[in-house]
Amino acid sequence: MPTRTVCMAAIVSLSVAVGAVAQSIRITEVMANPNIAQGGQRGGEFVELFNLSEDPVDLTGWKIADRDTADEIVAWREGDIAELPGLSFAVIFDPDMTDGYVVDDETVVWLRPRNSAIGNGLAVRDTLSLLDASGAVIDTYSPPAAARSGVSFERKDFIAEDSETNWRLTRDPLGTTLGRLSNPEDDPVEEPPTPRIVGLVVISELLYRPEPDAPEWVELRSMSDVDGMLVGWTLSDSLGRPVIIPTTLLPANGYAVLAGNGADFRHAHPSLPAGGTVIEMPLPSLNDGGDSLTLKTAGGTVVDEMSYGALRPDDGRSLERRDVDEDSDRMDNWLLSVDVSGSTPGEANSVIHATGSEPLIQASAESFVIDAGQVEFRYEAPLTARVTLLVLSDKGALVRTLLDDAPNGGRHAVVWDGHDDDGEAVDPGIHIAQLLAVTDGRPLAASAAVVVEDE
Repeated sequence: MPTRTVCMAAIVSLSVAVGAVAQSIRITEVMANPNIAQGGQRGGEFVELFNLSEDPVDLTGWKIADRDTADEIVAWREGDIAELPGLSFAVIFDPDMTDGYVVDDETVVWLRPRNSAIGNGLAVRDTLSLLDASGAVIDTYSPPAAARSGVSFERKDFIAEDSETNWRLTRDPLGTTLGRLSNPEDDPVEEPPTPRIVGLVVISELLYRPEPDAPEWVELRSMSDVDGMLVGWTLSDSLGRPVIIPTTLLPANGYAVLAGNGADFRHAHPSLPAGGTVIEMPLPSLNDGGDSLTLKTAGGTVVDEMSYGALRPDDGRSLERRDVDEDSDRMDNWLLSVDVSGSTPGEANSVIHATGSEPLIQASAESFVIDAGQVEFRYEAPLTARVTLLVLSDKGALVRTLLDDAPNGGRHAVVWDGHDDDGEAVDPGIHIAQLLAVTDGRPLAASAAVVVEDE
């Protein structure tokens, strides 16, 4: 079965799940080096698009960008709406296109850049980006080699992410398969099983204050026993501006790391486990002083959400989820990583919830009034452990550092009088003590809550 025919079969089977989302648009063919018969460099360049969804997508305000410039995409005829129907092709032709190409399928949508050329004229190894009306990158094109005269590059798998291995020079005698699937003489391939849309996913770790020159990142974890796809999902911060997550295959019980720059991430985290998935995308702003994150499906259903406050300003130390079965929006379910590297992207978190019959830490009272009482945080840790004990507000902001990597293993009690590190009385409300204890490379973490009451 031809490669792109296989893709179409998979596309049709996935179309209902994909839905009418902008993430369904793919760059599927690029002609960057047309010959004279095709119109030459002046008029023969084109970019083909395909809509994976069954529903139409309005391309008004979208742009196609090469290395030099980004051009707005408009309908070929002035006054028409640039809309791509479901499961259909569109072609962005150079405005100077003549009669070098024949498109027999009348359902193919004709588009053009508003300016005089696609980008600044496509170089033979130009990369391309497709941007929606908000400026988000929806898809990219990464040619594996310089384009040959009169021969286009085709995307081998419409569903798979853009990579140099997912593009090849067409083998069609015409040098292009403009507005249609590949020539039947393509190499036969075995049809892969269609991955299902992923179910439960949680936000499991984030690094919002990285080392200098390292990127911020957010880790997602699949709680499903089968592989699944993230299609059209979004991530937003406290401002509520969603960023589309590129279509991603998330392995069963696996991890995906969302990073602003994939190369910088891998440089900063060279020990990422083999097979770890890194998704390069523009992230929401992860504010050092506290923020929130919300993960949604393409249909707008909230899958997971969490908030964090201004914890210790340790560059390169991540915030890890302690227990996937507990509410992710509870600050006492998040702890600073105690891994020696400062984080654990792509693998199990370093913080371990105490599971013994007795708690690792407890408060001597449920509540107290400042200047009229105090609380003891009693804890037990291995004798050789180095201990950090922090007091956080209910929003996760650091209030007081009671112990900081101190050699205080064993049984101890630490008094807190309700004042912060500057000696000021804290506001009334719930406060959380978080204990981190590390010995022989084995980290432990636990928390206890106390209420500071009004006088």
